[in-house]
This record gives sequence, structure tokens and C-alpha cells, in this order.
Amino acid sequence: MFVTTEQLPFHKLLEVLGGALAGFGASRLPDLFDPPISPNHRDIAHAIVPVGIAVAACRDYVPKSQIQLRSYADSLAAQRAMSHSMSDFEYVTTIVIEVLCRLLTGALIGAPAGYLSHLALDAFTARGLPLVTAGL
Repeated sequence: MFVTTEQLPFHKLLEVLGGALAGFGASRLPDLFDPPISPNHRDIAHAIVPVGIAVAACRDYVPKSQIQLRSYADSLAAQRAMSHSMSDFEYVTTIVIEVLCRLLTGALIGAPAGYLSHLALDAFTARGLPLVTAGL
């Protein structure tokens, strides 16, 4: 279940950027966890069952967290717009936190997508993916 909301184009751009950066980084994780030191290097980080369980566990968490992060980022923007007594430090701090929230909103979906894209590509190699570990 993915919830879409109307956002400013810049906010959407920040989410896409966060998703792209997290996806790029997470796409490298399976080989960091199971280093490719031999042709049989694929172990639990490449395994179908553990990764499937992790994805299932995050299924409800991601959309709810994205809603909360967007709401918090919007409240920070509204706080800046309504407050005329905010110090320069507070003003800049709310901007930084708002941008980080929007980047993280995208990262929450980009990271799993990057990780799974790595596994999808590995699945179509001669070695394929193990069910649980390389030994099984």
C-alpha cells in the first residue's frame, strides 16, 4: 500500500534524490555482507527466505513512516512561515531538518528497491540465489 499526496515539485525532487542515493548505496549491500571472494559467495544476505521475511516485515512500516516524515517536514515549513520571532539558527535548523526528512522519505523506499534490484540481477546468473544460505 503506497499513499500518494500532493506535494510541491521541489519536495518530490528531494524524495526522488533520497530514493536514488539510498537505492544506489543499498544495491551494494548484499556484496558487502557476503563478499564476492569466490563464485559461491552468496549466503544469507542473498538468500530468498531471509530477504523475503525482511521485506514482509517492512511492508507496513515504510508507508506509515513516509506519511509521518512528510507531515513533520510540512509542519516545519509551516512553522517557519508562521513565526516571525524565529532566530536565524532556528530558521536554518528547521530547513535542514525538513530537507533531511524529505530525503529520508524517499530513502525508505529507495533502499529496499536498490537491495532487491541487486538480488534480481543475481537471480538470473548461473549461480542464482540460495533459498536460505549457500549451504542449503
